[in-house]
Amino acid sequence: MCNEVQELLYPTPEEVIEANRLVLQQIRVRKADRHGLLMGNVGKAKINQVIADAESEAGDVYQKAAVLLIGIVKAHAFESGNRRTAYAVAVNFLESNGYRVANTCDIAVIKGIRSGTHKKEGVASWLKGYGEQGEGQHR
Repeated sequence: MCNEVQELLYPTPEEVIEANRLVLQQIRVRKADRHGLLMGNVGKAKINQVIADAESEAGDVYQKAAVLLIGIVKAHAFESGNRRTAYAVAVNFLESNGYRVANTCDIAVIKGIRSGTHKKEGVASWLKGYGEQGEGQHR
């Protein structure tokens, strides 16, 4: 049997920008929610960097998804919907590579990412279904 390494599919910056537009159409939180990049090319450069960081991450696919999720949240490249977009991109990344997200979106986790209380390992474990703080820490 051949041990073939699956090449992962990463989102393009254009796909991340489109995800923001779609998320804001489907999940409108405030009347003022607006699709668009902050600072134009600066926002797109931030997205490019997040994707590059995920590609260079040495961990498994869930750690790479966590890098995307955390990176997009912290980059704050969009006028509105940064956290919603980050979650959607991470879920799409996992699903397009044949994996699943075991937990539904938890605003407490996403807010914890923004505030810096949830780090990559914990977010990767949460995406796998182990709760917010990692394996064995179910809510």
